[in-house]
Amino acid sequence: MGAHMSRKFKMPIIKAYDNTGDPEKHVWKFSNALLLQAVNDTIKCRAFPQTLSGMAQRWYNLLPPNSIGSFKYLSQAIIKKFISYRVHEKSLASLMGLVQGEKESLRDYLNRFTKKALKVPDLDDKVAMIALQQGTRDEFFKMSLAKRPSESMLRLQDRVEKYIKVDESMKKTVVNNEPAGNKKRKMDREYEAKDKYPRTGKSTDSSSKKNQPPRLTEYTRLNAPKSQILMEIEKGKEFRWPKPLRGDPEKRDKGRYCRFYKDVGHDIDDCR
Repeated sequence: MGAHMSRKFKMPIIKAYDNTGDPEKHVWKFSNALLLQAVNDTIKCRAFPQTLSGMAQRWYNLLPPNSIGSFKYLSQAIIKKFISYRVHEKSLASLMGLVQGEKESLRDYLNRFTKKALKVPDLDDKVAMIALQQGTRDEFFKMSLAKRPSESMLRLQDRVEKYIKVDESMKKTVVNNEPAGNKKRKMDREYEAKDKYPRTGKSTDSSSKKNQPPRLTEYTRLNAPKSQILMEIEKGKEFRWPKPLRGDPEKRDKGRYCRFYKDVGHDIDDCR
């Protein structure tokens, strides 16, 4: 198929097709790239092989001479040959429907989301962040995305690490202290108060002390400062503020303030 190539003709700049991916999509990109150029069918047939590589290029070279009568025929031939190599890409609808599992950690959900997002062609970062916001069960992370969206998914990766650490820290605490964790903490506060403010006129014998449950002396080490954890959980539905501190407030250090107890006397990071 002989035809003179005009000097004004510009080869379309598209990724070469090597038999991996969708051949129909490659034909579509090639045709769209030539819309602004006045080229005939013959020029298309001569230019198209230049956008092939690997196995697809070898397939074209093995075609019988003068077997291509039109670009339409050439397009149908390559699509028919490599249709079985078409990648079944994840649609945007499937990504929008991706939801974090009830027991799935934020880290595992984000990894699963990222793998599926990479399979969506030409995915816009803003759309990806909307899908991520709708799919996560972490209310603090969801609220953060709504208030201050990230400029890109790349910047979001650094930002989400803070929420992952808080999520993992809180889950470790629950695992180590449940199911009797809340009860033990309450008993510990009661015994601590008795030590500080003992009742006068009453003595305790050794038998009653033996029946007392042991006080907690070790707690799970947190992976983030208490002030940071409080910032993330204080707006949650399950969060409850503690009862006021006991003792004389005039004897406390007024130069130190605890956001957890909302009172002076100590800093939140020194709070017990």
